[in-house]
Amino acid sequence: MIRRKHLFLLALVFSTAAASLFAQFGDQQTQPMQIQTPPKFELSAQYGYSFGAIVYTSSGDVTLEPGAWYGGAADFYLKRDIMLELSYYYRTSNLTRRGGTAWEPGFETNLGEQTTNYIQVGSIKTFRKGKVAPFLGGNLGLGWFSSDIPGSSTSTFFTVSGLGGAKIYLAEHFGLRLQGRLILPIFFGSVGFYCGGGGCGAGVGGSGTVEGELSGGLFLSF
Repeated sequence: MIRRKHLFLLALVFSTAAASLFAQFGDQQTQPMQIQTPPKFELSAQYGYSFGAIVYTSSGDVTLEPGAWYGGAADFYLKRDIMLELSYYYRTSNLTRRGGTAWEPGFETNLGEQTTNYIQVGSIKTFRKGKVAPFLGGNLGLGWFSSDIPGSSTSTFFTVSGLGGAKIYLAEHFGLRLQGRLILPIFFGSVGFYCGGGGCGAGVGGSGTVEGELSGGLFLSF
């Protein structure tokens, strides 16, 4: 379920960025573009919203519910418009099993809380004009899940992601960073549901899926 406070914070970030972007375009109509010496290094902190992911299995669909995530990135300038990026993202969300079978029609079960971590490295290409710099990029890396599901263990998987967005310079070395990102695939090892004398539990798994995210935050270059 989408939480109102998450949407409110994202709406606030994007509306502030839109107002700033409008003002920057207005300035560009009256002022010539000034080319500055490019920085060597950049740090960014971000808050975002993930639309979740679904793994389809013969025992029902396992959904990683939508929720907020937190993270940041360190960018190293290789050229004026090309950066090497190292990023980290973290989020916590509920894991839900839904579906129906001949023995268990129309069920929905909360499997517990799932913590997801991503570490990725890749590159970003920027297209700066004045104080607005659209960008595109791609990353490779690792992710790992940890869960409070009984009998579960931490699982590690390979990730590939693509991202795009824009940086809006509020000052020479400071501004807003807005982006959208797709992470694919997210691999789970296996899926199993079991019951015994100590109660019922689950092990989550399946094939790859896709997770989409939107985020906004601040960056500082040096």
